[in-house]
Amino acid sequence: MKIRSLRATCVLFALACGDGNSNGDGGTGPGPGPGPGPGPTTVTVTSVTVTPATDTVIPGQTVQFTSTARDASGSAVAGRAITWTSSSDAIATVSSAGVVTGVGEGAATITARVDGVAGSSSVTVRFPFPNAAGTYAVSGSFDNDPTTFSGTVSLTQASRLAGALSGSATITVTLPSGSQTTVTGQGTAFVTEAGVMSFTVALPSSGNAWIFDGLLSGNSIVGRHIYANTSPGSWQAVRTVP
Repeated sequence: MKIRSLRATCVLFALACGDGNSNGDGGTGPGPGPGPGPGPTTVTVTSVTVTPATDTVIPGQTVQFTSTARDASGSAVAGRAITWTSSSDAIATVSSAGVVTGVGEGAATITARVDGVAGSSSVTVRFPFPNAAGTYAVSGSFDNDPTTFSGTVSLTQASRLAGALSGSATITVTLPSGSQTTVTGQGTAFVTEAGVMSFTVALPSSGNAWIFDGLLSGNSIVGRHIYANTSPGSWQAVRTVP
């Protein structure tokens, strides 16, 4: 009987004190739950693409460049800081927002960096009109006439953003007899984007106009001329002073 009473007492004691599991603080109860999960994974930028890949602007013109950062899987990575730089601010500048502005003639590399990873593009800055200014040594002849001429033409171009020029000419005409006559005059000229030129010189001494048309290629001009609307011929010019 005593043994049965002892067993009953132990059972009652166990029920009163719980199931015997410790909660770590000296008591009983459920154990601690699972800890916090792993923190967020940081995506690594592995490449940066800049668009457009290349562009051409004139001085003063602006164009928006954009960049896309990607991870190793090729997925776009957003929300990262972008740093923009230009290889030459004398040619083109770029703002912190990727706006590129043409400054001077030439080519520059535009770079975007994200988390130290760089991507680049190129921009070419050019004037819409060729440089036609300078002093030219001029020579020419007339059709079906042994008369020749030579001299100088000086042209001034206010801006290569426009094709208008002004200038002067001093030309010596040599007749078949060997006698010479020198004429001078002021005039206006125009050059197209393709380099096609037209220069009209007013000659106060005769009241006539001498029109020179030609194609500018580098430092040379080759074309046709007509004097007083009646005497056509060929002419050429070489730029001796830029």
